[in-house]
Amino acid sequence: MTTCDLDRVETESVLRFLSRERKKVPSLFEFKHRLRNYGYCLKRSEGVFYVLTLPHRKRVCALPRELLS
Repeated sequence: MTTCDLDRVETESVLRFLSRERKKVPSLFEFKHRLRNYGYCLKRSEGVFYVLTLPHRKRVCALPRELLS
């Protein structure tokens, strides 16, 4: 199983977006809801959170641990 279904440039772009959005909210709960507004969701698998697209839940990339706190 791969950790990412996008190429490196697209993944970096998504991660920058996620980092900016995470800084705008104080809690992981609010972050998850904010991601849904942009067509993404988080799913935990094997101890790792993955960013998935909605509504098809295609895996985009693993969420860095620093964005969880």
